[in-house]
Amino acid sequence: MIVYLWTAVTPETHCGRGNLGISDDAGRARDAAGQCLRDGHAQLALVETAQAVMNPRTFIRRYRRTGSGWWATPGKADQVRWVRYTSPDAAARLRALTGQQADLDD
Repeated sequence: MIVYLWTAVTPETHCGRGNLGISDDAGRARDAAGQCLRDGHAQLALVETAQAVMNPRTFIRRYRRTGSGWWATPGKADQVRWVRYTSPDAAARLRALTGQQADLDD
C-alpha cells in the first residue's frame, strides 16, 4: 500500500518540530502541509511517498520511504509551489533539514 508522509517544519526550529501526517492521497497530503505554510506555521513542507510494510518478526507496520516526493516553501500572497524530487539523495538532504530519520523501516 502506498501512502504519503507529510511534514511541515516550524519557523522557529528545524529540529523536527511542526506538523506531521499520513495520507492515502498525494493531493490531500500536499493540501495539509501547504495549509501550514499558508498559515505561517511552517517554513518548509515535505511530502514523501512511502510503502506501508509489515515487519515479519514483530508484525508491526512500518513505512519504507521511496525517496520521491515534493517539497515547498511559502510564497507570496498565500501561494505554495510544490517541487517534485525523485532522487533518494535529495530526499535524504530534505529529511535532514527537518530532523527526520533516514528511514522508518527496521
